Amino acid sequence: MLKTSVGTLPPFANVMEFSLPLEGPPASTRILVHLNSAGSAMQSSQPTPLLVLPAILPLRQPPYKKSPPDWLNHLPRPVISGLHIEVVAPSAETNERDAIRGLFEGHRLISSHVIDHAARVWTAYRIHHDGFLRFLVVNEGLNPCQTGRLVRSLLELETYRMMLLLGLPMAKTITPELRAMENKLARMTRQIKAIEDLEDERELLAQLSELSAQTEELISASNYRFNACQAYHALIQGRLEELRETEQNGMMTLGEFLSRRMQPAYRTCEAVSHNLDELAERIDRTSELLRTRVNLQIEAQNQQLLRSMDERSSMQLRLQQAVEGLSLVAITYYGVGLIKYLLEALTEIGIHLPKAALTGLSVPILLLISWGGIHSVKKSLRKRE
Repeated sequence: MLKTSVGTLPPFANVMEFSLPLEGPPASTRILVHLNSAGSAMQSSQPTPLLVLPAILPLRQPPYKKSPPDWLNHLPRPVISGLHIEVVAPSAETNERDAIRGLFEGHRLISSHVIDHAARVWTAYRIHHDGFLRFLVVNEGLNPCQTGRLVRSLLELETYRMMLLLGLPMAKTITPELRAMENKLARMTRQIKAIEDLEDERELLAQLSELSAQTEELISASNYRFNACQAYHALIQGRLEELRETEQNGMMTLGEFLSRRMQPAYRTCEAVSHNLDELAERIDRTSELLRTRVNLQIEAQNQQLLRSMDERSSMQLRLQQAVEGLSLVAITYYGVGLIKYLLEALTEIGIHLPKAALTGLSVPILLLISWGGIHSVKKSLRKRE
């Protein structure tokens, strides 16, 4: 029946669930095969391999000891987490804390009732000598579907927790560089008060631009991981709510443990991400302040330049007026000289005129004519402009 349903036999006897690769889909896609008591097979697509061993194996025995040869070596890498989950029926032993502690190598136990007291989960949340986390689920009223969802929730809780913690090494790596950049920005901010000229302002603005580029590079390199931390944190909170935990005999629950162990790492990643964004905003504010200083300095220089241009224009106007006056006198002088030569020539040919009187009377006339000519030229030039 199993050979007909999925095309293969179980890897070893008494296996209730196992996984195998599909032909056609990517290698990471596998089939999860579940055998019921009648020996028939049910299959569903599963993105990662999952092997659930028979309940007759104790928690003390690593689950991979009964797996097919080289099964562990052929798992996709890297391995995020390894969990050994066993689901058992209630018994006298499952209610004795000392007996259960022995299954977890004497570590402090974490336990709670879940799904409205339909099951009880035991764990120590420690990596044991076999390299696996151990969970003991005491089924006190769950049907097979509910049991499967509970096991999947426990698997996802640990997977999401480990994925969330991947952001912590990056946060620790970024923190020293972030502090150095914050100190550098503080020094630059203090240097603004000591700026003396425009060249100092431009140099400081170039340093701020370089610091801004470094900050943006850090943000772009870490933004994906820190956003993933937020997403995984939300998923973990959702899975914990689905468990509907109830405290039992004052023992720490899964939610309390995860909150104590996971929240510091999550808050660290959140703080580093927030500090990066805040540093970028501070750099922008400091750059804007420095640009304002530069713009004010440039405006002051422009105003000074305009004043000097006004002064030069006024001086040129006065010089022009002085030249116009001198030109008027020169033109009149040469005009009077020409009239004098004309009167002398008339005297030579026998025409006697009062030379001195005519020469003197020609002066105001020539001045008026010269002024009118210069004024006419200036007027025509203004019209052209």
